[in-house]
Amino acid sequence: MKSSNQTIKAVLVNDTDGRVNIGCRLTSVPLKQSLICAFRNHDCHLTVDSVPYLFRKRKRRISRIWHKIEKVETGLASYFSWPFNDSFPAWLKCLAHAEYGKGPTSLALAADYVFFQPEGTLSDDSDYITVVGFLSLSILAILAGKKVICLNGTIPEYTGAIQDLVNYLFKNCFYASARDRVTARLYGCDFIPDAAFAYQTTSRCDHDRKKLLITTGARNTADEDLFIIDQALEYAEKSGLQPFVLTKGVKRFASRKEFIKGAGGDFLETATLEDAEKKLQDCALHIGGRYHMAIFALKFGIPSLLYDIKTHKNIWLSQEFHEIDIFDKSSDLFALAEKLFNEARLKQWEVNDRVKALDERYHSAIDELTCRIIKSSFLHVKKLYGG
Repeated sequence: MKSSNQTIKAVLVNDTDGRVNIGCRLTSVPLKQSLICAFRNHDCHLTVDSVPYLFRKRKRRISRIWHKIEKVETGLASYFSWPFNDSFPAWLKCLAHAEYGKGPTSLALAADYVFFQPEGTLSDDSDYITVVGFLSLSILAILAGKKVICLNGTIPEYTGAIQDLVNYLFKNCFYASARDRVTARLYGCDFIPDAAFAYQTTSRCDHDRKKLLITTGARNTADEDLFIIDQALEYAEKSGLQPFVLTKGVKRFASRKEFIKGAGGDFLETATLEDAEKKLQDCALHIGGRYHMAIFALKFGIPSLLYDIKTHKNIWLSQEFHEIDIFDKSSDLFALAEKLFNEARLKQWEVNDRVKALDERYHSAIDELTCRIIKSSFLHVKKLYGG
């Protein structure tokens, strides 16, 4: 479908490109790039402004806003029906200002399209107030008549008022999809693979792999992270692999740093995607909790042993790829790790065809979505000018 050099202004709500975590950038960067490229292929210019989530940093202000509503769940739930209470959009706008910032909120409300990326921000134990705050800007945009597109996210299985809220969002979006099949099934939306599958690696390793990638979980307790790293370091010592620890929890593992360095390993808090790529080429196995690092590893044929974290995303990956398995505190980690390591080594870390298939499916779906957006934009222009 060809357009006539039209420009469409969009925002990406919950853009994770600016975060320290490599995985957050691994998914946001190709998402924005693929959207811009898809529109360009149809002779249409797309601009995408970033609207990051503030992770409830303005807690006092948020608390004051919530005090204006009595009986939080029952009182607020009544607004999510038609007609809306006249005061509700104004209240929601105040909340969006607190959760995303006044400027970014105005930017979203001035855009032609609002892309909302839930990513993995919500967890199984996110409460009602957290979920409403996170969804506030996207729902506000819907109420303002904006076309909201939800994609590239995992939403846990909720019940009650939170489930109703998510269903309301998905039902009223211009388009809604999920990055994993479990979320898509739970909420009756399309499945478009995680944008991280679309990340294009620049090189491939042909030499021996002598390192063990170790990561931690975004919402793990200190005890859980220490369990992961201690189990992984024990396996590294037994297998002869050198530990490569990539984690934001530097303070948690300060006592292990000397051991890691002494074993010839690396200990990093963050890295550019390009530097992470170079490091991954030397890795034979990944043990940890990071969903996106498991996808990144798959790009190099590296298997992952993932800790069972607080959403279903890691479980979904293990269902999708035989190179990924799940472990918890009751697991025989050494046996599981040996199995994955030996299978990968036997195949010389060959990249699974499923990785390529999900990459192709992602780009095909983005192209279809692009055509739908452009078509809708043309129809809107024709209505405005009587065409």
